[in-house]
Amino acid sequence: MAKVKYRYINYRSKLLIIILLQISTLGFPQVRVGRNLGIQSEILNQKISYSVILPSTYHLDSKVYPVIYLLHGFGGNHESWLERCHIDQLVDSLLKERDIGEFIYIMPDARNSYYINNYDSSFLYHNFFIKELVPTIDSLFRTNNHKEFRNLMGLSMGGFGSIILSVKNPEIFGTVVSLSPAIRNKMIFENEESNTHIMKCDSCKKELDYKGAIPELVHKAEESEWQVIFSIFTAVICYCPECCEKRR
Repeated sequence: MAKVKYRYINYRSKLLIIILLQISTLGFPQVRVGRNLGIQSEILNQKISYSVILPSTYHLDSKVYPVIYLLHGFGGNHESWLERCHIDQLVDSLLKERDIGEFIYIMPDARNSYYINNYDSSFLYHNFFIKELVPTIDSLFRTNNHKEFRNLMGLSMGGFGSIILSVKNPEIFGTVVSLSPAIRNKMIFENEESNTHIMKCDSCKKELDYKGAIPELVHKAEESEWQVIFSIFTAVICYCPECCEKRR
């Protein structure tokens, strides 16, 4: 009888633990957020900030997790997905509902680089992302470093970045999500009406002739790089250089 009673008590204890675990997932955060972390880049010769979202159980186990790189848009930074999109709250809610699995989310600061190497090689962000950021994240966190578990998702400028990074590095990234990517090509630009290249800065209302700035860059670029160049200038029309500097 004692043995049967022991089994009964043990069963009740296990059932109680299961119920408590179920309740805890409803009331406690499912994610941990790390802000203002940084990587000292030798390629860019400066510190690049990033934020991270980890599963709440990250420090309680030793398993590896798939990773999603969240790429911000023009004028954003490493906190844009947190401050503007509240991505941590969304992930927390979806985890509680068990609608998604557990991921590590990395949100790097890309300035206004479009996630590429710029034309004069003064800011080689693409090289930094592939050669420094990804390997560093894989070394600091328990990521599943197979390409099938390394993903890109970006908005606007970040949407373009997710495409260009994956196309140029198919051996590194698996799934790609591009939201409203900022893409223009040579044909689209040349077919625009002549009066569309005069725009006003959204901040100081200064007139910007962004079409007049193109030739200096174009003669230094190969045909395959046109798309990148014109994608950058679609964003420049929103703010003049002086206002962009103030917003950074």
